[in-house]
Amino acid sequence: MTNRTLMPCTLVLALTSLASAGVLLDYGQDAAASNDFGVVRGAGNPNATFGFDQFQIFNIDAADEAWSIDRVTVSLRLFNMLSTGEATLAIFAANGLQPDLLEQRSDALAFEVGGVIAEQVSLNLGGLVLEAGTYYVGIQATEPTTDLLWIAGDDQAFRTARRSDGGFFTGSPRALSLSIEGAIVPATGTLAPLAAGLVAFRRRRA
Repeated sequence: MTNRTLMPCTLVLALTSLASAGVLLDYGQDAAASNDFGVVRGAGNPNATFGFDQFQIFNIDAADEAWSIDRVTVSLRLFNMLSTGEATLAIFAANGLQPDLLEQRSDALAFEVGGVIAEQVSLNLGGLVLEAGTYYVGIQATEPTTDLLWIAGDDQAFRTARRSDGGFFTGSPRALSLSIEGAIVPATGTLAPLAAGLVAFRRRRA
């Protein structure tokens, strides 16, 4: 009797555990690496000639097939006390070594940074599913007076920036601070046998 009661629960737990929760990547942060900060600046900033958007690359391995992205965390600070910190964060597909701005894979999530001391900004992506491939996390200013420093990471990874005149250029080999949390999405073929077993067991009990 006990086994009959527990077996469906065991199967359900097995199905659930296949979506392995974890950290897709963590580039760390190094607030002392001031030469490697990424500047996020409004295009109409009265104190600068150009605005800047910053993009940090990340990959989902083909072996994982897909990830459900729950949370993205970055570290930023104001450029100075005269700056404001309004910006958005979004995920874009890659087009070679540049983000494809026409292939935005997430909503643009608004946030604001309020001080010159580095602070972590964590944004909930609500289980956004991304298949294996190359992507960029991009931060873009939303106000002319926005002037932010995206804190450097303590790892190396390709990154790029887009100037307000449209040109892209490669940044430092040091990554920008970025952590991505979520869960591996199991392949359909992996779930099917367990799901079928659960259905068959319930039919036998009926």
